[in-house]
Amino acid sequence: MTLPEQTQHHAPPTELAREMSTNTMIKTEQQLREEIAALKREEENLKKIDEEIKQNLEIVHEKRVAAEDHDA
Repeated sequence: MTLPEQTQHHAPPTELAREMSTNTMIKTEQQLREEIAALKREEENLKKIDEEIKQNLEIVHEKRVAAEDHDA
């Protein structure tokens, strides 16, 4: 390892390093925002499915009660 390489590895953060770090944080933030948006869409989809299942259960229950009343 030459002297300039040693100096480069132990040098304090430069403006370029801070800018790269900021860019990395911005990219990470954007990725997290996209992931949150995808999770919210998935949550909404699951809520719709849950509501459909509840409605179907209610229909089955009503048919069952009607069948029991008919048999009685």
